[in-house]
Amino acid sequence: MKHFEDVWVEAERISSELYNEEDDANNSAYVIEENARQLQYQVEEAPNVEIMTELVGELLFRLTRVCKEFNINSWTALEKATNDAKIDLYDED
Repeated sequence: MKHFEDVWVEAERISSELYNEEDDANNSAYVIEENARQLQYQVEEAPNVEIMTELVGELLFRLTRVCKEFNINSWTALEKATNDAKIDLYDED
């Protein structure tokens, strides 16, 4: 089984090859937004784990494209978001 980081790096490479410069981060951002809406519908109205898994997979795949395009370190971004959430969580006390 591959480690998550290896899958992420492979997805960055494939998404960069699959989506050319004309199909840039703006299109990926649109797809991310649309999939997020569909995922929200699944969560609220018609939970289907198989469909939700596909949507989350596509979201993550498109995020690899955005991260690669703009040289965003996904680990650093996730760590920051997690730390910010911890602050919010502990500030509620």
